[in-house]
Amino acid sequence: MSSRSWTGGAYWNYRRRHPLFGDRAWLTGYANYPEVQLRLGDKGGTLLWAGRSQPEIVFAWPEVEKMERVRVFVFPYLGEGVRITLKEVMFWGIPRRLLFFSGRRERTMDILGYAESKGVKVRRRAGNMFVVP
Repeated sequence: MSSRSWTGGAYWNYRRRHPLFGDRAWLTGYANYPEVQLRLGDKGGTLLWAGRSQPEIVFAWPEVEKMERVRVFVFPYLGEGVRITLKEVMFWGIPRRLLFFSGRRERTMDILGYAESKGVKVRRRAGNMFVVP
């Protein structure tokens, strides 16, 4: 069983029970470098945040629609990132996404190469992002 992990920052969506909206509420999580760890293994991936004991996101490879390289132009992150789009829909047809700030091109390509070896559709050409995710 092989697995890899990378430390960085992240911006993600998660579902929590809300007092007004119940289970339909989607919230946004954000953590700066180096508080987040992205782990990818044979079965899928996990996003771990140093502030919590449980993973923020757990996904299997069949749940991933695509992974793509992006350039992030949002303070405090000016650099490379990996956007993971899951097949799960949050609301109004908007897919659930996770943005992991890898910082450098080499780390981004390493993450994308690992995901591609697991059968995920990967876009290596960088797209510019002015908002996250």
